[in-house]
Amino acid sequence: MLGCGATKVYELLSHGQLVASKIGRKRLVLRASVEALLQRGGIGSTPERPKRAAPAKSHAKDAKALATAISKMPLK
Repeated sequence: MLGCGATKVYELLSHGQLVASKIGRKRLVLRASVEALLQRGGIGSTPERPKRAAPAKSHAKDAKALATAISKMPLK
C-alpha cells in the first residue's frame, strides 16, 4: 500500500507515523495507521535520493608532472 521498503516502514514506525502491533515475534503494522498516513499525504511526494560522493580526483597529471620534474633534475 505504501510502495516503500522495510527500512522506510521501520523509520516511519520509529517516528510514530505508523502504529504496529506485536504478536509473538511478528510486528504487524495496523492497516488503519497506513490508511491514516496515506490520508495525510503519504510518505512524501518525492523520494529521498542518497547523496553521492564526488568522483575521485585523477592524479595522473600530478604523477606526470612529478616524473618530468625528476627527470630534469641534474645528476651529481
